[in-house]
Amino acid sequence: MASKTLGSTAFGPQLDGELNAPGLDAPVDIIRDDLGVAHIRASTFKDAFFAQGFATAQDRFFQMDIARRVALGRTAEILGESGNAPAKDEMFRRMLVGEGCKRDWEATKKHSKAKLMIESYTAGVNAFLATSTPPSEYSLLGIKPQPWEPHHCIAASKARHAYAGTVAAKLARAKLFAKLPHDLARTLVIEGRSVTDGESTIIKGMGTWELVGPALEALEKGAQTVREMVELGGHHGEGGSNSWILAGQHTETGKPMLCGDPHREVENPTMFYEIHVACPEFDIIGYTFSGSPGFPHFGHSEHVAWAITHAMADKEDLFVEKIFLDANGVPTYLFKDSHLPLVSHDDPILVLDHKTRHLVPHPHRVYSTHHGGILIGDPRTDMYCIAFANSSSDPRKENRQYICHAELLTAKNVHEAVESMREWVEPQGNFGMVDRDGNIGYVNRGRQPIRSTDNMYLPVPGWDGQHEWTGYIPYDEMLRNINPPSGIIVHANQPIVGKDFKYHPLSLDYALPYRAQRIHTLLESILSQRKYQHSDTARITADTVSLAAPVFTQLIREIPAELLVNPDVKVAREVLLAWDEDCDRHSPGASLYQSFRRNLWFSLLRRGPLTALEGPNPLGKFSEGPYSPLRGASPVITLNNALTNLLKHRSSVVLDGPKDSWIQRGAEALTGAVAELKSLFPEEPDMNEWRWGRLHKVRAHHPLSDGFPDVASELDAPAFEMGGDGDTVQAAGVGRDYGVSMLSVCRYHFDPSNWSQSLFVTPLGASGHPINQHFADQRFTYESHKMREMLYDWADIEARTETRQRILP
Repeated sequence: MASKTLGSTAFGPQLDGELNAPGLDAPVDIIRDDLGVAHIRASTFKDAFFAQGFATAQDRFFQMDIARRVALGRTAEILGESGNAPAKDEMFRRMLVGEGCKRDWEATKKHSKAKLMIESYTAGVNAFLATSTPPSEYSLLGIKPQPWEPHHCIAASKARHAYAGTVAAKLARAKLFAKLPHDLARTLVIEGRSVTDGESTIIKGMGTWELVGPALEALEKGAQTVREMVELGGHHGEGGSNSWILAGQHTETGKPMLCGDPHREVENPTMFYEIHVACPEFDIIGYTFSGSPGFPHFGHSEHVAWAITHAMADKEDLFVEKIFLDANGVPTYLFKDSHLPLVSHDDPILVLDHKTRHLVPHPHRVYSTHHGGILIGDPRTDMYCIAFANSSSDPRKENRQYICHAELLTAKNVHEAVESMREWVEPQGNFGMVDRDGNIGYVNRGRQPIRSTDNMYLPVPGWDGQHEWTGYIPYDEMLRNINPPSGIIVHANQPIVGKDFKYHPLSLDYALPYRAQRIHTLLESILSQRKYQHSDTARITADTVSLAAPVFTQLIREIPAELLVNPDVKVAREVLLAWDEDCDRHSPGASLYQSFRRNLWFSLLRRGPLTALEGPNPLGKFSEGPYSPLRGASPVITLNNALTNLLKHRSSVVLDGPKDSWIQRGAEALTGAVAELKSLFPEEPDMNEWRWGRLHKVRAHHPLSDGFPDVASELDAPAFEMGGDGDTVQAAGVGRDYGVSMLSVCRYHFDPSNWSQSLFVTPLGASGHPINQHFADQRFTYESHKMREMLYDWADIEARTETRQRILP
């Protein structure tokens, strides 16, 4: 792209005074407080969502645009070749996401309030585009933003979560079976599971190769466009969220409290957008996805508060399809002894040429079977292809979850909130709630398919009819727990069902239990001394003690000092033995631990039976970036869990013969860690200066930074240090360069005894405009593990008003 600067293109929306926006029934007030959070007062339900769309677009339109384009497979139209945009567009089109968005909108239109929500929000977004200068990004790109359409609201939501499921894990396990001896692959898969449910028939015996061989053959077809395999040291143990709910018997107010934080990829601007919308029917503040109306994930009304954690449920499958060409050369697929036609159409991907400003079509054809879109392979040339099935895009069952968005708005208590989620589809999560009457609880909401457990392990045969979905778990049979006697509910992406559950297991791929265990420990410590207080939430979300670390430090204790020749390595051993297993950002021990852990896994990949796994990741072009559903499709997550368990048991199956040992590998890993950290801290011979936070930084890059390096420093948010890793309550995933790959994208504390005592903070700020003072003004509060008041009472809002705008019909 050409060299540019923001300069005069810098954009700041008009946020005060009066503005005419046709489409309203009556005037609407948008007040922004001293953190830039928008508070809306409207006279009608319709105007409330018109204003939500308008205000969100004021603050976040480019983020909204990117999100809808991701889901629809149209990012290359504005990003060109930057960031592998054409390949990612191809992936989302192969998954038929855009078609699903349009189909979901048709289903939503049958419900009057849900239809009104989306249509009004859409009108508000378009009113912003009609009355305002486009954000600065469009001046850089030299293009104009396109109008918003109703199904774009659904696309903006799907881009962020609809496909953040189990596909990557299944592809990773397929690679294990295809590259390793069967018994070793089976051991790694069994040890890498998060639940024990017996063994799937599909991984028993050598018959597995009949399936996995064709699956890998299809997988490898993408290898010519791949990037290097995601390094094993990255993304270990990352989960999706923390949440803890306390009944009034445990709190200082005598009313329940709902606390926690969701964990997602580092984005610029921050993924969630805080907004407050009030009208005669409801008065709600919370976090939303920019581009999508309502408050489906985090928020509170006058009566009830709610928040979700990722349930890690398995709602996606991969079907290996046998492809045949008919007499005319048209591809068909085999199903129960019949050759069925694939549905297909040309779907060229338009790629912006930034030199000529022209859109260049890249030929592309989409295929699908009754299982779903062909994700991997080309039916015109490949004997086997892999189809993607997802519960949210099943054309046989309508996705009407925006009914839930509408019903939740007027729920008066936990029981009504549970009922409001009946039609929920995606993402599948544990929906936690508290209300002013003192009730607490959660329900596992979402559409979970019923099928063979085989489907949870690997890509399954699409031709035999033995792995078809037979229905979905009825909502009334989904797990729920209302007012448990203990008065405590903790969710941190751990398994929530046991073998006595009728539909066990819901998944094989949960987070390791460390965060959930640590939250329970912290709560028990607090409650053994006093009642839970508001300040305790920030303390818990800031906790960086690692319960995973003892698995590794125990190995270090077993390494004899005489096995370590280098004096610096001996010093490092002593530092780690004295380390308190706290991944605090000021800790040099945490840096040594992270590097030791990574080097230990590297040593296993580079010598011994796992060396067959080295090489390119066949889904590299699809598997990177914050929106990729195939992120981590290398065996990294499966191997991390498996190898940690094998290390605990000192199993030798991944070692290099009888003369090899974990102690020897530990000595090599510690030596490698010291060498690596010396290279990362070349000016610091003193290990006490090797602080974890100096390596582990949040770097929130703007989507256009790579394409416009001259203004990257203006577009990107300021970097800052974090402690923790993927195993700690302060979740901060470890990327390939030790930077933060995933973090808490908001922190919340809901207090129904007095909603004005509710608290929040995000990593950056409310505005998506780099020149705005609220672009990253919450960073210091977030970094110092503090929280801010979530203003709800209108007198408090008036007292801290920064801008006031009236939108007129």
